[in-house]
Amino acid sequence: LSSADMSSTVDELRAQARSGIEPPKVAAASTFFEGWLESLRGRREPSTVATYERTVRLYLASWLRKRPLTSLRPDDVEAFLQELAKRGVGQRTIAKAHATLRAALAYALKTEKVSRNVAAMIEPPAYEPKKKTVFTVAQARAFLTAIEDHPAEALLGLALLTQIREGELLALRRSDVALEARTILVQRTMPGRRDRAAAGRDRAQDTGRRLARPSPAVAVAMLARRL
Repeated sequence: LSSADMSSTVDELRAQARSGIEPPKVAAASTFFEGWLESLRGRREPSTVATYERTVRLYLASWLRKRPLTSLRPDDVEAFLQELAKRGVGQRTIAKAHATLRAALAYALKTEKVSRNVAAMIEPPAYEPKKKTVFTVAQARAFLTAIEDHPAEALLGLALLTQIREGELLALRRSDVALEARTILVQRTMPGRRDRAAAGRDRAQDTGRRLARPSPAVAVAMLARRL
């Protein structure tokens, strides 16, 4: 911390003491995040908790390793988001990191570990989703014809005929396909390219989602033959 930051923090704690507010307890970032994530289990969707956990592991934990939560200032958060952008992290991931930090600090504020949520004081990064182009019926039929007997026919056909995500698609196993019931059980995902680079691994992660997704019989049959 700079001398100006130290002075500001001391002034804030003195003001709290004068008003009868007990200063927040200093918590190690790793311990805090573990407690926060554990508090979410059973109360939030498993996929949401998994996303928070992944964002903490890849971006927040290392950034906060040497920073007490009570020392964070709004400009620290701003600098963190700018640093992610300089590293080539995408806008959507930066927005997700900001949202995760804001949610974590909201819990810290509620449990009196900090006196304010500095992430909530920063405007979230602008994010504009890319416009998606959708096949016409004629184009879809032509695509299915073109991929017949292709090694990736099952995966490409499934991607076209369902709303399965890329990571979930690549993590599917033969045991996930129920041919008679004509369903596919989506229960794990592969991390994205940037996540794999940051984590240094390339294995499927359990999302905790036990979603039986009804699928066209043709898609299930194709997948059963190829997996």
